[in-house]
Amino acid sequence: MDLKIRSVGKASSQPSNINEEEQIMKRLDKLKRDLQKMENERDEFKENLAHYTKQDLSDRNNFETFMLKMQYHEMMTNLKKMPQELSGALSKCKELSKENQMYWMSKNHLLGESNHQKHKVKMLWTENRHLLQEQIALEEDTKLTNILCTKAFKFWYDSLPSNSRSLKSSNSSSNGTKTRSRYLSDTTLHQEH
Repeated sequence: MDLKIRSVGKASSQPSNINEEEQIMKRLDKLKRDLQKMENERDEFKENLAHYTKQDLSDRNNFETFMLKMQYHEMMTNLKKMPQELSGALSKCKELSKENQMYWMSKNHLLGESNHQKHKVKMLWTENRHLLQEQIALEEDTKLTNILCTKAFKFWYDSLPSNSRSLKSSNSSSNGTKTRSRYLSDTTLHQEH
C-alpha cells in the first residue's frame, strides 16, 4: 500500500518538473536568439563605422562647424538689425498713437455736435408742439368768435323795428344778404391770417 502511494506521489511530481524544465529551455532559447540578434547588430555597426575614415569624420566635423558658423552669423546679423527694427516699430507706434488721439478728439467733437443737434431737435419739437396747441386754441377761439358774431348780428337784426327791417329787406334784400355774407367771409379771412 505504501508503495502504491509513493509511486503515485512520484508520478504526479514528475510532470510538473518536466513543465518547468520546458519553460526554462524555452526562455534559454529566446535569450540565445536575442543575444545572437544583438551580436549581428553590433557587427553591422562595426562594418558601417569601418567605412568611415578619419578624413570622412574630419569632413563631417568641418561641415557641422561651417553650418554652426553660418547660423551664428545669421543670428548676429538679425541681432544687429533688431535695434533698427525696434526703432521703426516705436516710431510707427507713436504715429499710430497720434492718429488714434486725433480720431478720439474728432469722435468727441462729433459726439458733442450730435448731442447739440439732438437737443436742438428736441427744443424745436417742443416749440412745434406749443405752436400746434396755440393753433388749435386759436381755431377754437375763432369758431367761438364766429358763433358769437353770428348770434350778435342775428340779435341786432332781430332787434331792428320791423318796418326798417322790411325797408332794408325790400331795398336791398340781396344787399343785406351780401353784407352778412361779406361780414362772415371777413371774419373767416381774419381767422386764416
